[in-house]
Amino acid sequence: AEARLHLLGMSTNFFDDIRSAKLPDVMGIDSSNPIVMGIAGRDMRKGDTRLLSRSSDFWEQTELTDVIVSNMEFVRELIVS
Repeated sequence: AEARLHLLGMSTNFFDDIRSAKLPDVMGIDSSNPIVMGIAGRDMRKGDTRLLSRSSDFWEQTELTDVIVSNMEFVRELIVS
């Protein structure tokens, strides 16, 4: 069987994480960072990729905002490009 890796979380070096997620044996990266940043109103497409920690009320977030969706799409686009 072929070994596949799933990365758990992002580090403080966003673009290194993206490069790692693009490696041939990596099948994905697990991170709430695009959502956490979107909740904070930070748009990753504008170059704001500094890692944020989840707040204590993270799991109470119920609204899927345009910034959250944009951040998730941005990370996916970087990985699959």
